[in-house]
Amino acid sequence: MSQRIAIYARVSTLHNQNPEMQLAELREYAQRRGWVIAAEYVDLGVSGAREWRPEFNRMMADAHARAFDAIACWKLDRMGRSLGFLARIVQDGWSRTPREIAIDEKSALLVEASGRAKVVGTGLGVYFLQVTDAPEVCKPGQPLTLRNVAAYRAPTGAGFDVRSWSGDGGEAFSISAEAGQIRTRRAGNAVYQ
Repeated sequence: MSQRIAIYARVSTLHNQNPEMQLAELREYAQRRGWVIAAEYVDLGVSGAREWRPEFNRMMADAHARAFDAIACWKLDRMGRSLGFLARIVQDGWSRTPREIAIDEKSALLVEASGRAKVVGTGLGVYFLQVTDAPEVCKPGQPLTLRNVAAYRAPTGAGFDVRSWSGDGGEAFSISAEAGQIRTRRAGNAVYQ
């Protein structure tokens, strides 16, 4: 059975911004992988920092109803802040251990049918995140507290197996949001390198 996906696109303003480029690339990406597009959600003129995004919220409600298996978005910031989004998935009961793949705009992840992947490009690489603990605080208007998110940074040339969620040639570390402040166990508390 083909994986059913939802596509999410967003533009912050209606001035000189059109989500059609995002949608076209996501449709092509899904088609190349044989995925079925179950639904498309597009927020027009809505900042990713806003708590209320009508189409995003509708997509999350449909996720509860299992209307699709996964979400595809064009760029990481289209999904909102990563840790907040992952925490909300756990808080809302969609998954206890959600995973995210965050790809720098100058990098690409080439995934084979076996699940083995390789990072290519000139960017910062690819970040693989997985929540291991439920969020302590995940409520509107309150700073997020989500601890010990397993992270793996795969630079250009590194490999990763998306089935076993393990990599080689990169760096494993953890990220936490504590009262809204991001902390890592990397030198200098670095999130990105």
